[in-house]
Amino acid sequence: MEIKALHARCFQKLERHSIDNSQPLTEIFRTHPLDCLSQCVAHTGNGDEQKNPGLCRSVVYDHLQHSCRLYSHDGKDIPAILHPANGFDLYRRTASTQECAGPLQRLRASLQAKKKVLAAPSLPKEVDEPPILEPTTQLTIQPVQEEEKALEEHELASLLDQLDVSGYVSNELDCIAKGKPTGFFVFPAGQREDERVEEFPGWSQRECANFCAENEGPDGLKYNCAGFSHVLGGGKCYLHREASDIEMKLQQVDGGLYAEKWCIPAHRFGACREATPFDVRLQQRFQPRCIPIGVFDAIQNLSECMGLCLNQSECHTISFHTPTGQCLLHREYLLPIYMEQTDVDWTLAANGCVEKKGYQVPIVDNEEGEMEQKTKNYKLFSGGFGQQRIDLTNINNKKEFLKSTGCGDGNLIKGRTKNNKVLEGLKGNGKVQREGSLGIAPSLRDT
Repeated sequence: MEIKALHARCFQKLERHSIDNSQPLTEIFRTHPLDCLSQCVAHTGNGDEQKNPGLCRSVVYDHLQHSCRLYSHDGKDIPAILHPANGFDLYRRTASTQECAGPLQRLRASLQAKKKVLAAPSLPKEVDEPPILEPTTQLTIQPVQEEEKALEEHELASLLDQLDVSGYVSNELDCIAKGKPTGFFVFPAGQREDERVEEFPGWSQRECANFCAENEGPDGLKYNCAGFSHVLGGGKCYLHREASDIEMKLQQVDGGLYAEKWCIPAHRFGACREATPFDVRLQQRFQPRCIPIGVFDAIQNLSECMGLCLNQSECHTISFHTPTGQCLLHREYLLPIYMEQTDVDWTLAANGCVEKKGYQVPIVDNEEGEMEQKTKNYKLFSGGFGQQRIDLTNINNKKEFLKSTGCGDGNLIKGRTKNNKVLEGLKGNGKVQREGSLGIAPSLRDT
């Protein structure tokens, strides 16, 4: 078992890929991926390291048949074809020395070492040399590599699943490996400046979110994804390798968004699906008449505050104050009638996990401006995600709605711009503010 664990580190995993149009060295049936990798290492030792560095260079595992094929190349030798394939995983050989060496390689190395000892000339006799005294303190020489402890089968399988392109285990934001849903704090119309980013044009927001959640790009390679940006023009998807700083500055980009990944913790209420978006509004808070249902102080970051919200049955939105760490839990939804502009220290974020069977969410989205009394299911990360969809212009029962909530401004008026984006203002002062204004984001998680 220890040997198998070592062999797993000798390969680079490429999920959902296979090799065709090439004759394998051998095919093994009714086997486990770890056994296949050990067989490949054993074959590697039969080659000439100078002319042909090992016979087995890659392994293709068939999950349906529980079989594997061993190849003498990595799929790039003509006429072989390397292609995406569901139900298959490709393991490329990345090392062939030390623990990754085959049995014949280790035997040759041992023989070479013995030859050096046998061929050593006789040493001259030491004369009149003082003896070398042993130190009074015994020194314990630590081995270069300690032997790995025995692992269970499911632990080894988990190790295989978490190997990235460099052969190392993925970062702490691999929520799927932790068994936790992946969440994204979404900043509409935002774009993060980052040098360590991978660009993939021609993909939707939802597809881009899935790439980041799975830490795997459309090219089949593994990426430690901390967040993603998307621009509708050209469908540009950017995967960010590093988490943002404590204070993240966002540039405004029409038709774009930035989403920062976080692992949704265990919670009591709400249904959190994979790649759940949590809509964020910077420099905004709820009006004072909106009484919170919970107040917490000295909260470290936005994700910790949202975790408290997930444990309250009626919490739909949070307000977070960065300097003091004050976290306010609200039952109101993220609607403009409740919100007001404030300084850079306040942030609003919607609970993306409030959906549950039979739950009624008031939505105003039809052409007549009437309130619908049914649950509206929007596609996650659709083209309009993060853009304001609520319009209260012609609601006949607006007073009743505000009275039922006990919050909100009855004098709030609405208007629409040519590009259908909602503007909000207050009567009498002529101020109009664009929805979703950008600024400096608070700390989203522990750094």
